[in-house]
Amino acid sequence: METISNINIGTYNERFDISIPHKFIIEDMVSADKFYNKLKDFNVRTASSNNPTHLDSNMRYGDYENSFKDCVVFHNIKKDESMAQVITELIPLPKFRFFPKKIKDLRISRLYAGKALSGTNIHNHTKAFNYLVEGKKKWIMFPSNDHNRRALNSLNWNYGSIKESTLEWYDKNITILNNKITDLQIYIQNKKEVFYIPDGYYHAVINIEDSYGITYSTKKSMQRKMIKRSSERVK
Repeated sequence: METISNINIGTYNERFDISIPHKFIIEDMVSADKFYNKLKDFNVRTASSNNPTHLDSNMRYGDYENSFKDCVVFHNIKKDESMAQVITELIPLPKFRFFPKKIKDLRISRLYAGKALSGTNIHNHTKAFNYLVEGKKKWIMFPSNDHNRRALNSLNWNYGSIKESTLEWYDKNITILNNKITDLQIYIQNKKEVFYIPDGYYHAVINIEDSYGITYSTKKSMQRKMIKRSSERVK
């Protein structure tokens, strides 16, 4: 993973290789206290801990920390205009040529929060930036190539097929991952770090500590345009 340190990607507009994961270290990212205080009174959607795309409940964000419910916060900011305004003031959208300038033009944007040992099972999507305001997370990542897609199918590891928690799945299958998956990459994300996930990259996430932050992700149509432009530059 390439690392770019001590910059604010809300103002940073240099190019980088969008085909590989990157870590941005943001020393002036919003503080955990300010983030919490600005958002604590919003109502947010929650989901079962290993299926965060199936939203099945809601609660006040300020109540989540003391909640004993086995769930994660996975709130769609795009559908919450009042929260979107606050979020983008706290964490501006990254300023890159390939990235939309307004939150309404994203594929999706999420406020997320998960207790220690919760996680998200293997999945992939369009390119995204994951901001970790507080906590620590383990990422299991690998590119979407023919070999890895066949391996996922043969192991029945496609999204929605894994029923155990992400931590249980990972502990049980570390050797299989190393033997069956090509270009497997394991990373630790600390607070005030932003992970860039390339388009289509498979990833699973385990919260080592109570963790919360924001994700911003592009639309597919924008990815197609970028691939075309990249090909034209190579020619």
